[in-house]
Amino acid sequence: QVYFVDLDRYQNTYVFGQTEKQDSTFINNAQWSNPGSGQFVSKITPDLSQRIYSTVFGSGTGINISPTAFLVDLCNKMYLAGWGGAVNQYPTYFSNAGYTNNMPISSDAYQSTTDGSDFYLAVFTADVNSLLYATFFGGGTSSEHVDGGTSRFDKNGNVYQAVCAGCGGNSDFPTTISAWSSTNNSTNCNLGAF
Repeated sequence: QVYFVDLDRYQNTYVFGQTEKQDSTFINNAQWSNPGSGQFVSKITPDLSQRIYSTVFGSGTGINISPTAFLVDLCNKMYLAGWGGAVNQYPTYFSNAGYTNNMPISSDAYQSTTDGSDFYLAVFTADVNSLLYATFFGGGTSSEHVDGGTSRFDKNGNVYQAVCAGCGGNSDFPTTISAWSSTNNSTNCNLGAF
């Protein structure tokens, strides 16, 4: 299933979604991939007649994240985000999504470890020749997620995420000194924005 669609300046279509197919179906004309993974990105000709390339990424064990944002910038780099973890396992979600554990990150990741229930942000080079940047983002205990919040990127590569943070009444969501608050004053989830 496709969650997001974007166009580049030449009107090529890009899609970001999930698949339960763990074979090479979604790996086509791409130099970089994580075989067996359940998240895919594809580039399609303007008339939608041909797939230019497609690849999969993740831990290599099926679906890891629920996609929340996607952008193709002016240089055709792809920016994407999503969340995974314990909330994905609730019966109402049919347990068909997984955790952020073992997803690929870059050496300069903002957060190089995950408790499995975090956000995942990544940037791919044009034509998915490599993973340019990837990081986890979340607390060490809480199961960060999105219950219909707003998440976007702008053409400059800035991410705007509104998320359920500090779930369980925790105050472990990453903050900076200038953050409005570094504590969760709720007994459960609170709105986190980054």
